[in-house]
Amino acid sequence: MRLIRLVLLPAILFAVMSPAGAAEGQEIERVLTSGTWCMVVKAGDRRSETASFGRDGVAVVSGNTSPGGVARSERFRWRVQRGTLLLSEDGTTWTPVHLQVGHDTSGGDTIVIDGDSYRPCR
Repeated sequence: MRLIRLVLLPAILFAVMSPAGAAEGQEIERVLTSGTWCMVVKAGDRRSETASFGRDGVAVVSGNTSPGGVARSERFRWRVQRGTLLLSEDGTTWTPVHLQVGHDTSGGDTIVIDGDSYRPCR
């Protein structure tokens, strides 16, 4: 399986295109919509974040992203086209996004967003 990486920065979308086929697009959709994703918090990190990708094409990223614990929530439209994840704030302008999908040591799905690892929330 080819690796793709999603990079979401607060209020900014940074994108890198990754060419892929329809089968890979279906795998990306399956992984993203499999549930809510929780950030793997590193020792000493006060941030917490969740990301969910709904089958209705709406993605929600929320949590505390600063040491002061300021909560935020952002909504995006999302879709996979030709194996590339696309995000939109307005549903009109779509930005290709670089996403990494992988597996942890126990075989569970993982994704990497902006250098932060996410696993399915329990």
